[in-house]
Amino acid sequence: MARTKFVIGWLVLCMVALTADSAKAVSSEDCLACHEDPSLANEQGVLLHVNPEIYQASIHGESGIACTDCHIDLADVEEFPHPAPLTKVDCSMCHDTEFEDYKKSVHGEAFVAGDSAAPVCSTCHGKHDIKRASDPESSVFSLKLVEICIKCHTDTKIVAEHNLPPPEKIRAYENSVHMKALKEKGLSVSAACNDCHGSHKIKPPDDPDSITNRLNLPKTCAKCHQGIYQTYLESVHGQDYLKGNTDVPICTDCHGEHSIKSHTSTESTVHSTHIAEICSKCHEDETLGKRYGFAAQRLKSYLGTYHGIASKMGDTTVANCASCHGYHDIRPPNDPKSSVHPDNIPTTCGKCHPQAGKNFAVGKVHVSEARESSMGAYVVEKFYTIFITASIGGFVIFIVADLYARRKKAKRATAAKKEKESTEEGSHTHD
Repeated sequence: MARTKFVIGWLVLCMVALTADSAKAVSSEDCLACHEDPSLANEQGVLLHVNPEIYQASIHGESGIACTDCHIDLADVEEFPHPAPLTKVDCSMCHDTEFEDYKKSVHGEAFVAGDSAAPVCSTCHGKHDIKRASDPESSVFSLKLVEICIKCHTDTKIVAEHNLPPPEKIRAYENSVHMKALKEKGLSVSAACNDCHGSHKIKPPDDPDSITNRLNLPKTCAKCHQGIYQTYLESVHGQDYLKGNTDVPICTDCHGEHSIKSHTSTESTVHSTHIAEICSKCHEDETLGKRYGFAAQRLKSYLGTYHGIASKMGDTTVANCASCHGYHDIRPPNDPKSSVHPDNIPTTCGKCHPQAGKNFAVGKVHVSEARESSMGAYVVEKFYTIFITASIGGFVIFIVADLYARRKKAKRATAAKKEKESTEEGSHTHD
């Protein structure tokens, strides 16, 4: 019985203590009594105004988080105005997971090192107006996030001091297919900065843990382009990528980084008139050819064909590398699934040449050393070289001879005319 009375008494004392603490606690209304004044500022002229309506509409306001839950050094203040400055808000009290990621990021490491230019939570999320990331009004909503990142990454002072990529490279994103989808079409699912670089755990590309690291980037692109990623993995390039080969081309090698454009745009690196140049970065390289056992000088042999010449002149319908070899599903010629396997050549060529038959697979397409690889092509090439050279030479000789004859004839005519005029003038003088 005595023990029961003790417990009851202890509970009563606790309730009294809690009631007393509650009575002393600073409420948000107490804070807003001063801070809702639009003209409130500190000695340095920094405005300290907090709009009650904006705060109540924020995620913190909606969740019932009071001012002192963030500004913890005000919890026991009894006299106002309170001492200043206040301790900086520690978001990790609630967002510990995000903060741990941030500390490991390139931004967090700079902040810990005392870099005043390093972005902190409020730089991206705001202060009293923080919204959920899924809220269209949030500063980190996909349609607005780009503006936040560009603000720092195009600041010439910050770029110079931190050796960041040049501003024009960042601004190239503004004209990319991703940005156009965000701004012009309102597609919030289109890739923004955080989709490729991450949110709180952003790391430089040369860091193995970075999602923009060469060995991780295809997986990053796969978050949106999963089907293409699976096709790529089955290709000759994808198979080497899975082995950790850093020489193999990945998404950005062909499509670019911030400046990615639709393949239908003439400015796109994968537009039909630019495909040959993109592929030649590797397939024209003799060092890579020897290392991996593929024939080099593919661009040279392609440009010598009708297709190559027409493409160089701007023909967008003529066959290019991808027309024959494929895009993401490129396979070696001996693979039965390859579009350039002998059994599939009629179908591949048939896309442009409906009458294509088995004979289309007989002739060689890339002929670099004609004598060794195709004697027939070599003879025809030499014949036409001699024939065309002789024909053009003959025409040049004919034209030169004709011009010489015309000039000589004109001189004779001029001389005869002068002689006639002289004779007539002498006759008139005699009369």
